[in-house]
Amino acid sequence: MSVLNISIVVPVYNVPSIYLKKCILSLIGQTFPNIEIIIVDDGSTDESGKICDDFSKRDKRINVFHTKNNGLSSARNYGVSKSKGKWIVFVDGDDYMEPNSFGKIFNEKNNIEFAEIVIFGSFRDNNNRHTRLEICSGFGFDKMLNKDELIELKKENLKFSSNLCPAFGKLYLKDFLTKNNLYFNDELRQGSEDIEFSYRLFDCVQKVVFINEYLYNYVYNYKSISSLSTDYNNDCVLFGFSLIKDQIVKDVENDYLIEAFNNRMIYVIITIVVSGIFHPLNKDKYKVKKNKLNILLEKKIVKDTMKFANFKNIDISRKITYFLIKYRIYFLLFAISRLRFVSKKL
Repeated sequence: MSVLNISIVVPVYNVPSIYLKKCILSLIGQTFPNIEIIIVDDGSTDESGKICDDFSKRDKRINVFHTKNNGLSSARNYGVSKSKGKWIVFVDGDDYMEPNSFGKIFNEKNNIEFAEIVIFGSFRDNNNRHTRLEICSGFGFDKMLNKDELIELKKENLKFSSNLCPAFGKLYLKDFLTKNNLYFNDELRQGSEDIEFSYRLFDCVQKVVFINEYLYNYVYNYKSISSLSTDYNNDCVLFGFSLIKDQIVKDVENDYLIEAFNNRMIYVIITIVVSGIFHPLNKDKYKVKKNKLNILLEKKIVKDTMKFANFKNIDISRKITYFLIKYRIYFLLFAISRLRFVSKKL
C-alpha cells in the first residue's frame, strides 16, 4: 500500500500545559510515516505558544502558526489552508491520540482506499477514567455505506447520543473538503460549530467507512471554557441550530429529519439552562438568571421546539428538567444545575 500523507491540525488557545504537552507528545509519538503536525496558536495569552514553539524545534514535522484570537473554527480553517497532506485529522489541543493510531486506520483490512471520510471511535477521559464514546456500529464496519445508510447518517448525526457530530474521531480527504467548500463557520461556538459542520458534511459525502478502532481521547475538564457557556455562546448555539434547521427545510428528507432535529433541540435547551444560565459558576444574580430564562423561552427556535416537542429516547431526568424549564420552576432548576456540576467534579 502506498504511503498516505496526513496533516494533523491542532488548534490551541490557552491550553493548560499538562494537557497541551500530552497532546503534542501523543502526536510526535505516532509511528506512521509522512505526517505533518500543524499547530495553530489562536492568540494564546499564556505559555501555550511558547510550548508549541519549543516542540517545533525538537521535531521538524511540527509547524506552528501564531494568529490573533478568532476562535476554534477559524483556527481549524487556517490549519487546513496550511496543510499539505492528502488527509486531514483534527485534534484539539487538550486531547490526545492513542499510540500508532494512523497505522491502525490505514491497515489494509479497513478498506478505506476510496473513502472521503473515515470514522473511528473515541474515549472520554474524565480524570483518567476512560469511557468509550460508541460509534454507530449499526452501519457496519470496514465497508462503504450505501445510499440508504448515507441518508440515515444525517439523522444519526442529529441524535444527542450518536457521537458523530464532533470534528474529532474522523479522517477527512482534503480534496473532498475543499471541493465542497466544507469549512467551519467561524461565527459559531460551544460545540455548535461541530454539529453544523458535520450536518453539511454528511449532506454531501458519498463514501464513508466506519472502522472498529478507538483511537482518540477527548479530555473532559470541568474548569475549561466549554464547561460554562456564556450568553454569547448560547446565542451562537441557537444560531448554529437555526442554520441546521434551514438546511433541513431544503432537504428532500425533510419530514424524516425534522423529528430528529426537534428531539435534539430539547437537549440543547436543557444544556443552555443547566450548564449556562443556572450553572453554579455563573455569577449572575438569581433575578437575572430568571430573566434570561424568560428571554430564552421567547426565542422563535425555542418556541417552535416547545410546540413540536419530541421526547423519543429522552430519559426521565431530562424530561423532568424540560418541564421545569417550560413551566419556569426556577428554584428547582437552580438545584438541578448545582447537583449536575458537583457530580461532574467527582
